[in-house]
Amino acid sequence: MTLARAIEVSRRYGQVLALDRLSLDVQAGELVGLLGPNGAGKSTLVNLLTGSRRPTSGTVELCGGDPRDPRSRRTLGVTPQETGLPAALRVGEVVDFVRPDATLGSVHQNPAGGVRGRALPAGSWPASR
Repeated sequence: MTLARAIEVSRRYGQVLALDRLSLDVQAGELVGLLGPNGAGKSTLVNLLTGSRRPTSGTVELCGGDPRDPRSRRTLGVTPQETGLPAALRVGEVVDFVRPDATLGSVHQNPAGGVRGRALPAGSWPASR
């Protein structure tokens, strides 16, 4: 099963070409790392695959659908480079916070269809260790 797919994807920001005809398939069970220097297009690719941005050309799919469709992102969990989460959190606690089916809180959608944030019930934030 293909979880994420980019087919000949390009993305421009004005005159800057961030991605140039990139193709990628990520299958269920695969672990993929994006490595490269600043400006190589890693964040741009993640933004395309999560529906935060549209490609200038090419096709992007997430779980067989358009990544801008909330139904395609239902099983997706993403954390930014800078999370701002307390350093005392264990890895499992961070995963529980960012994954969409976590029992802690609920994901809220903004009108454009993107994830805005997670509301946590009062007193549910893990105590510092």
